[in-house]
Amino acid sequence: MLTPSQVIAKSSNICAAKIGLSLGEAGLYGALKRFGFGEVTGVGLPGETSGVLRPKGRPWFEVDIASASFGQGISVTNMQLAMAMSVIANGGRLLEPMLVRKVTSATGALVREELPTVKREVIPAAAARMVTEMMAGVVEEGGTGREANIPGYRVAGKTATAQKADPSTGKYDPDKFVASFVGFVPAQKPRFVIAVVLDEPWVAHLGGQVAAPVFKRIAMRAIARYGVAPTGEVAKTPITFPLEDPTPRVYADAAKLDATGPNGAPVLPLKASGPKAASPAALTGANAAIVPDLAGMGAREAIKTLVALGLAPVVEGTGTVKEQDPPAGGAILKGSTVKLRLVPPS
Repeated sequence: MLTPSQVIAKSSNICAAKIGLSLGEAGLYGALKRFGFGEVTGVGLPGETSGVLRPKGRPWFEVDIASASFGQGISVTNMQLAMAMSVIANGGRLLEPMLVRKVTSATGALVREELPTVKREVIPAAAARMVTEMMAGVVEEGGTGREANIPGYRVAGKTATAQKADPSTGKYDPDKFVASFVGFVPAQKPRFVIAVVLDEPWVAHLGGQVAAPVFKRIAMRAIARYGVAPTGEVAKTPITFPLEDPTPRVYADAAKLDATGPNGAPVLPLKASGPKAASPAALTGANAAIVPDLAGMGAREAIKTLVALGLAPVVEGTGTVKEQDPPAGGAILKGSTVKLRLVPPS
């Protein structure tokens, strides 16, 4: 037995099913359609799909209603997720998504401007405010999305962990998942709606473990970039605080790991540095990693190798690793990026 707020905060499938069954087929189907599921968003991207939503005319058995209540038996696109969450952020109104807000000429003259268009009111504004408060509990103590918490800001959002269907068997695969977190910030006056979806994450599979931290990093960058104060107002000067960005890459000579620094920790002398050079003392054995040779590896294997060393992979292309930057053998700070260029097999 949980309150609706606890159902969302703890991501209870059982209680979500109880709510769905109380709505019934017509109520649940109508709500899903109003939020934009089962139809293309109209954003104009080629190849956009409508997802999968059992038609109203086709019988919905109780098991269908129950499973759809917590997200199984249906499929949605990332754009649909973001658009549906925007309904809550926009006070219950569903807006048409747009990719380009305005187009200007080389001289700065306005060529075309898209204005926000409300498609329909999905829920009353009071209900949107209530759900916002409920979803704020998701990122607070006891919620499944604590990793999305941003100090000084209220975040409203929801975690999700979906099993993937195996086309060969027609059943859900017990080992393959899609993890996601979708939310907005600041909760009381939203500026950004962000949907993060990870397909078959391998470190962990829960949305709160792998997608929520990504949401946090994106949100913190956006907040700093646009100078958004905790209330949602735009500050006169952009706010600054640690963004948890990877430390700028610093190269060192891996052959000189025997040098010692404070407390006897090994120090890696600098060979070259990024835009913000770190001191030699910063490259200790505890926070440094030797760049591995990734040549010939597939993307998944290369990413696993780098993540295990505490490095951040940036992948370009498909196939196997052809080039990497920095090259193998050097020592860099953990958290630094390693760029990989992949090429298809010849």
